Amino acid sequence: LAQGRAELTAFAVNHPPRAAERGMKISAKLLKGEQFEVEIEPDVTIGVLKDRIAILRPECPAEVQKILFSGRVLANTCTVAEAGIKETDFVVVMVGKPKASEAAASPAAEASAPSPASAIGQAEASGGAAVPGAGRAAEATIQQLCDMGFPRSEVDRCLQAAFGNPDRAVEYLFSGIPSAAQAAPQAGSGGNAQVAAVSASAAPGAAAGGTPAQWADSLFGSQLLTKSGLKAASQALSGASAVAVYFSAHWCPPCRQFTPRLAAAFAGAPPGFAVVFVSSDRDEASFGDYYGTMPWLAVPFTSPQRQMLGGVFGVKGIPHVSILDGKTGRVISATGREDIMQNGFSIAACLQKWGLSSDPVRPAAAPAIEPAAPAAPQKAKTEPTPLPIDEVAADSALERVAAESFEAQEAFFKTGLKVLENILQNPTVEKYRQLKRSNPALSAKLLDMGNGAGLELLQIAGFQAAEEELTMGTPDGRCTAVRDRMQKAATKAWEVQARAKRDAKIQEEIEKDKSRVTRYGGGDGGGRMDLGRGRKPAGGGG
Repeated sequence: LAQGRAELTAFAVNHPPRAAERGMKISAKLLKGEQFEVEIEPDVTIGVLKDRIAILRPECPAEVQKILFSGRVLANTCTVAEAGIKETDFVVVMVGKPKASEAAASPAAEASAPSPASAIGQAEASGGAAVPGAGRAAEATIQQLCDMGFPRSEVDRCLQAAFGNPDRAVEYLFSGIPSAAQAAPQAGSGGNAQVAAVSASAAPGAAAGGTPAQWADSLFGSQLLTKSGLKAASQALSGASAVAVYFSAHWCPPCRQFTPRLAAAFAGAPPGFAVVFVSSDRDEASFGDYYGTMPWLAVPFTSPQRQMLGGVFGVKGIPHVSILDGKTGRVISATGREDIMQNGFSIAACLQKWGLSSDPVRPAAAPAIEPAAPAAPQKAKTEPTPLPIDEVAADSALERVAAESFEAQEAFFKTGLKVLENILQNPTVEKYRQLKRSNPALSAKLLDMGNGAGLELLQIAGFQAAEEELTMGTPDGRCTAVRDRMQKAATKAWEVQARAKRDAKIQEEIEKDKSRVTRYGGGDGGGRMDLGRGRKPAGGGG
């Protein structure tokens, strides 16, 4: 019997259990930060591991996966044991792009941007609001890349060359930064210095005849949000001569003042002018509500690029607008908001200031018999200087609007400001100065609101009321004055609503506190709590 036991022991030592009998669970991390478990055997290959990950995560096809462990990419033929992966370890899963798009993407980041870890702190001197959390988000991304085993300095350098795109940065970490992007500028001490460094560097894709396909994906991510759904960034920006990167948020009063004016200017802008909204909203619902008021593109709220772009452009406060050359992605102006305001919200005038043609791209025309005379440069549109108005009547009308629900006020101000902005930005366009009183949406949202407050304000602004329509001649400073007064009232309404929500939340927490039962560790029956050892002398022996 003893000899039999010895033989069985020797057999067990020399013939360990098969791999299938001793599987283990390892952790897998996606670059977005999501982590999950995969059951695997030590003697299977990395190719098999990719197949199992693809089953667990269908959005990660095996053929485009890269498995990273201890700072290196694992080959498909390598086994889990040969790679040194143990049950307590984790691997990083990077999902690349199909071969067809990789060739076009390789030179995409020939110009670098400042380190996305740059903090976004104080508000701009022009009255903007500080942007929260962007520096923390960038630092979290950097830490994820460092956790793969790469030095911090190398991670910073590759993120700069990749415009803060973590997927592209990983490609650079493993395959090297393209030669045209080697001279990445270092982050400056301030936002303007940072963006100036981007402008001074070579434009993305310039060496290869830059197109939006070569820089848009690196800067904004693979997709942008349009009014009809997601679309490839390069396709969404195809044909753009200038791209305004607009940093804004629903919670920011200065942004809520600037956005409708920018939207009105965008409506009358020459073809080829694009705007990309980068949200600093705190939740996706606020982002959706705010983006619903905008007519342009947006970086998806869940995109990691949304959190990185503020650092890339050195944004210190919002609203902020950076202007890019649509063909190359080169930064033309880091003060786009100021440029637009100084030119009376005339995009055509701004395009000339930025050195870009404001003329739409048309097919080549047949040769003319005589050469046409050069067109005179367009002058910037300037709003009429505000004139005195009947302030008592205007305030009385706005007070009646303030008595309505916030939802009704929001629709009122949105509609009214759009009407007045269209007139001020396009004073010669007759359709903006003629309003049909029979229009049900116009009547419900503006004219009839607050017992005719909207109609009264439009008349103060210079409209003449007839039975079927409202008409205005050449707009003057009364229109400007009413617009400004309505904008202040709109901001006040939003602030009142925000305070009401805050107060309701505070009251809710107070009521919760009242319902909580205070528990004590003991007492003397008279409402006093015993602290420490009891008042009675400690018992002794004997």
